[in-house]
Amino acid sequence: LRVLLSTVAASFYALLWSLVLLFITILMAALVLTQIINPFLSDSSIDSDTIYWLFKHYGTAGRSLWTVFEITFSGGWPGYVRVLVEEV
Repeated sequence: LRVLLSTVAASFYALLWSLVLLFITILMAALVLTQIINPFLSDSSIDSDTIYWLFKHYGTAGRSLWTVFEITFSGGWPGYVRVLVEEV
């Protein structure tokens, strides 16, 4: 039992660095998406409902971070990506 517990405790170090790497990847993707979508928020040729949807999900760094987090860990990622592909 002692060997098993020490092994589990030792694996937390690798788990911590995996989570840090995953967070940095999600953060970079969110920031890139926010910068790419920002010009489309002021585009008059796009429908106002689409612009509202874009701002709601990708308008700020925090919103984009939450959206990319949901894309990564939920099965509903097509709902967050389809509008980007079809409308923008």
